[in-house]
Amino acid sequence: MASILRFRKLCYVEPVKCSSLGFESFETPKIEKKDDRGAVKAVESTVGEKQKKKSSKRQPREWRCMDYCCLTVGYVCTAWWLLLFLYHCLPAALPGFQVPEAPGARLRREGLTALHPVVLVPGIVTGGLELWEGRPCSEGLFRKRLWGGSFTEIFKRPLCWLEHLTLHNQTGLDPPGIRVRAVPGLVAADYFAPGYFVWAVLIENLARIGYEGKNLYMAAYDWRLSFQNTEIRDQALSRLKSKIELMFVTNGNKKVVVVPHSMGVIYFFHFLKWVESPPPMGGGGGTGWCAKHIKAIMNIGPAFLGVPKAVSNIFSAEAKDVAFVRSMDPGVLDSEILGLQTLEHVMRVCRTWDSIISLIPKGGETIWGNLDWSPEEGYNCDLAKKRYAQPSLLDSNDTNSDGKMEFQIKESVRYGRIISFGKATSQLPSSQLPNLGSKDFLRTSNPTKFNSLCSEVWTEYDEMSRDGIRKIAENKAYTARTFLDLLRFVAPKMMQRAEAQFSHGIADNLDDPKYAHYKYWSNPLETKLPDAPDMEIYCLYGVGLPTERSYVYKLSPTDRCKSIPFRIDSSAEGSDGGCLKGGVYFVDGDESVPVLSAGFMCAKGWKGRTRFNPSGIATYVREYRHKPPASLFEGRGVESGAHVDIMGNVALIEDVLRVAAGATGVEMGGDRIYSDIMRMSDRINLRLKFHCSQQQKDMGFPGSFWASWLLLVMVVSVAKGQPLVPAMFIFGDSAVDAGNNNHLDTIVKANFPPYGRDFISHKPTGRFCNGKLASDFTAENIGFTSYPPAYLSKEAKGNNLLIGANFASAASGYYHTTAKLSNAISLSKQLEYFKEYQERVAKIVGKSNASSIISGAVYLVSGGSSDFLQNYYINPLLYEAYSPDQFSDLLIRSYSIFIQELYGLGARKIGVTSLPPLGCVPAAITIFGTDSNDCVAKLNKDAVSFNNKLNATSQSLLNKLSGLNLLVFDIYQPLYNLVTKPTDNGFFESRKACCGTGLLETSILCNAESVGTCANATEYVFWDGFHPTEAANKILADNLLEDGISLIF
Repeated sequence: MASILRFRKLCYVEPVKCSSLGFESFETPKIEKKDDRGAVKAVESTVGEKQKKKSSKRQPREWRCMDYCCLTVGYVCTAWWLLLFLYHCLPAALPGFQVPEAPGARLRREGLTALHPVVLVPGIVTGGLELWEGRPCSEGLFRKRLWGGSFTEIFKRPLCWLEHLTLHNQTGLDPPGIRVRAVPGLVAADYFAPGYFVWAVLIENLARIGYEGKNLYMAAYDWRLSFQNTEIRDQALSRLKSKIELMFVTNGNKKVVVVPHSMGVIYFFHFLKWVESPPPMGGGGGTGWCAKHIKAIMNIGPAFLGVPKAVSNIFSAEAKDVAFVRSMDPGVLDSEILGLQTLEHVMRVCRTWDSIISLIPKGGETIWGNLDWSPEEGYNCDLAKKRYAQPSLLDSNDTNSDGKMEFQIKESVRYGRIISFGKATSQLPSSQLPNLGSKDFLRTSNPTKFNSLCSEVWTEYDEMSRDGIRKIAENKAYTARTFLDLLRFVAPKMMQRAEAQFSHGIADNLDDPKYAHYKYWSNPLETKLPDAPDMEIYCLYGVGLPTERSYVYKLSPTDRCKSIPFRIDSSAEGSDGGCLKGGVYFVDGDESVPVLSAGFMCAKGWKGRTRFNPSGIATYVREYRHKPPASLFEGRGVESGAHVDIMGNVALIEDVLRVAAGATGVEMGGDRIYSDIMRMSDRINLRLKFHCSQQQKDMGFPGSFWASWLLLVMVVSVAKGQPLVPAMFIFGDSAVDAGNNNHLDTIVKANFPPYGRDFISHKPTGRFCNGKLASDFTAENIGFTSYPPAYLSKEAKGNNLLIGANFASAASGYYHTTAKLSNAISLSKQLEYFKEYQERVAKIVGKSNASSIISGAVYLVSGGSSDFLQNYYINPLLYEAYSPDQFSDLLIRSYSIFIQELYGLGARKIGVTSLPPLGCVPAAITIFGTDSNDCVAKLNKDAVSFNNKLNATSQSLLNKLSGLNLLVFDIYQPLYNLVTKPTDNGFFESRKACCGTGLLETSILCNAESVGTCANATEYVFWDGFHPTEAANKILADNLLEDGISLIF
C-alpha cells in the first residue's frame, strides 16, 4: 500500500512557477483583460472560438501518457480496495482459511492483565501531521491532516501541499505563516492510511488485557524536526516527561514500559539523556529519574546506528523502490515531456527535514567498514534466503552460531563502500581507487549556470559546476567516513544546519564535557545509558529480508538542467543468488534497517557493564524471522519481519504484552537470535572497556584507592625485578628522543646545559627537557629500573639491549622531508635500525628468545608535531601546495604505512601519541599568534583534525591487522588543561617557558648563556619553546598509564 501511495504521489506532482519559498499555491490562473496593444483580448477571443468549435464537434479526446498513468493507478487502487473489502467481509470460516486468535485475547485467558503503563513512540513518517496555519491556498484545511490519512490534498493541490510540509531552510523550524503540528493521541499513528495499520493492531491487543487512555499514551511529535527542536518549538520532550510522571503516580507508582519504533527509538534515546540533564538544555529530572520511572524500553525496528538508505535519500532522493520504478518505466520519473520532476520536489522538501540526518550511519568505518572490510564480509544472500526458508535450522533459541550458514564466501562484496560510482568501482581493490581528501570536496565559486529556460524546481545541485559533479563520480567509492564529506559537498545548507543538531562519531572519552551538548544525545556511541541498573532494554527487529546496505551509482544525462545529476545504476546486477540487485547491495535486515544497526548495541555495545552502559542495564536481542503471508486473506501477515508490518507480528505483540504485564527478559527466555549479529559484532573492534578514571567513578572508589593500587602493582613488579613487559621500544621525534641526535651532524640537539639540569645525573643527555621525558616516566611506571638506551649511543650494547631501545630523533616526523631538513633520523631509517637491533639481540639470546622479546614488548610512537611546526607552517613550498587538511592526509598515510611495517616486524602492542595543542606551544604563540597570549586557535584546530583522522585510521588498522593492539594516547586534552588551567595543576606559568625569555628558545638557542632562565622549573608547564618540563611530563605520563592499562595487560 505504501508503494501505491508513493506511486500516486509521483504521478500527480507537476511543476508550476515557484514562489520565493520554492512553491506557489495551486490556484486557477486568471487572464488579464487587456494590455497596451490589446493583444490579450484578441487571444481570448480566438481561444474562445476554438473551444466552441471543438466542443460542438465533440471529437474523441487524445490520450496522453498521464492519462494512461492515471488509468493504471486507478485499476491498481480499485483492486486493492476490493481485496480489503473481501478480507473484512468474508466469513472467517471460509474453507482453507482461519483467522488466528489475537495474542491479547489468548494472554488474557492465561491471566495476563495490564500492570505497567505503556508509552508508544512513533517513528519517522508514520505519525500524522495537521495544519494550524497556512497560506491562502490551504483554505479549508484548518486542523485537517496533511500527512497520514487519505492524502487527498496531494491530488487537489500538490504544490500547496508540498509547500506546507517544507520547513525553513535556515532554522529547520516553521516557515513564516505556516504552522503544521503533530496529530495528538493514539490516532496519531494507529493507521498511516485507511486500511494500512501501524500501531492499531498492537493497541487493540493491549486493550484486550486491560489498557486504555489512563495507562496507554502515544507520544506524538513532529518527526520532521530535529529532536531538540521538538522541545524548542512544541515542548514535546517536556510533555513526554510530565506524562510519564503522571502515569507513574496515577498507576500506583508502577514504572513505565516504553515502546518506540524506528526513528522513535533514537528520539527516545535522546530523551533519556535530555530528561536527566540540567536546564536550560535538559529537562532537569536529575540523575535517577530514569531508574525511578522506566521499567523497560522495547525498541522495535531500532535504527540505533543509522540506515544506509538515508544516505541515498539525501544524495539522490532514491532508494531501491524508486530505482526499480525508474528501471521498469523511465518515463514516469525522467520524461522531459511530462516534466514531472518528482524527485527534485521530493529532494527539496526532504532536505529541510533535519530528522533525516539522525538516520545517517553512525560510527564511521569502525562500525560500517572501509574500502576493504565490513562486518558483513562473506554474507551470502542466496544461502541466507534458503536458510530462513527452513525453520528447522532456526528453531534454536540461543546465540550459538553453529550451523549458521550465511557467512560462506561466494563472491567478494565490499559493503563498506556505501556509495560506488560504477559496479567495477564497488569491487576493485582499494589500491586501485583514488585517495579522497578535502581537495576533492571544494566547490567552485562560479558554477556553470544551467539553461535559464528550465523549470524553476531546484536543488543545491544547481549551485554546483559540471566539473565538480563529474569529479565526484570519477571511479570513486565513499565509505561511512568519506560520505559525510560528500554530503557536505552536495547538500551544504542542510548539513550545516543539521550537523549542529546531530553527531555521528565515536566518543573516545564519554566524560569529556563536550558530550553534555544535545547534538550527541541521539548517538549511542557518544552517550552513556542512564544510571538505572534495574531497567531493561530490548532490541526487537525482523530478519530474513533483503535490506539496502550500499549502492552503485552513475551520472544522470549531462544535458538535463535543473535535475539531480546522480542516480542509482539499476542496470548493475550481481551473479545469480548474489547480493547486488538493481544497483543495490543487500544484507540481512527488516527491509529498512540492517541487522548491524538494529542489533549491535544490544548484542555487544551495551552487553554487560561497558563504557556505554556503566550501570550494567540488561539488554536483550529478540529477532523475528520473516514469514510472508500464506494468502491474500492474511493481509500483511501475522509473522512478518518487515520494518512496519512487524507491528502486526503476533510473536512481537506477545513479547510486548508480557513485559507490560510484568515479565522480565530472563522470564521470556533471554536472547532469541536467528541472524549472524553476534559474529558481525565480534568483527567490530570497538573499545568497550572503561578508562580507569571512569571505573573509579562508577565503582565508587576514590582516586586515591586506585592510585595506591597501581602504585602497589608497580612496586611489587620492580621489587621482583619483573617489568610488566619484556622490553620497550620508542620511535618518533624530540618528545621522546633520549640522545640519538647527539651522534648526528645536526643543530637540533640538547646535549648541553641547561638541558638535563634536573635529570638524575644533573647532566645533559640529549633529552629536550630539564629532566625526564614522559617516556621515561612510562618506563618506570611499568617496572623498568633503567631506560631503553638511545640506539646510537655507546650504552646500546650487550645486555642493555634486552630491555629495548630508543630510536627516536628530534625534528623527525611522518612526512618524508621533515627529517631531511634537519638531518635527523627519518621513521623509515628508524625501522631499519630496529631490524638491525633484532639481529643483534638474536645473537645475544637466540632467535626464539628474541622473538618473545619483540612480540611481548610495548612500542611507543610520537610524531606529527615537527611536521607541522618545523616544516609545514614555515615552508611555503608546502603550505601553498597543500591545505592543512590535505597535509594531514599525507601524514596519516605515512603513519598507516609505518604502523603496518612495524607490525610486519613483530610489534603487537603499539601506543601512539596524538598531536598536542600546537597553538598553545610558547614558540607557536610567539611566531603565529596575535598580540594576545592566547593559544592560536587555527593551529589547535589543525591538531584536532589530525587527531580525528589518527583515531579513525588506527581503528581501521585494528580491523585490518589480526592480533594488533593499537592505542592512541590523547595528550592534546591533558596538555591543554595544563596550559589553560595551570594553577589547578600546581603550575605558575604556562604562556612562557622556563629557558631564556620563554618565548622562543629551543635547542642551541636555549643554552647556558640564555638570559632569564628560571630557577625552579617545577612552576612552569614548558621547559623550552616547544617541550614540557619534567613536572608536566610526569602528569602526561600518568595520563598515559591510565589510558594504557589495556595495552600493557
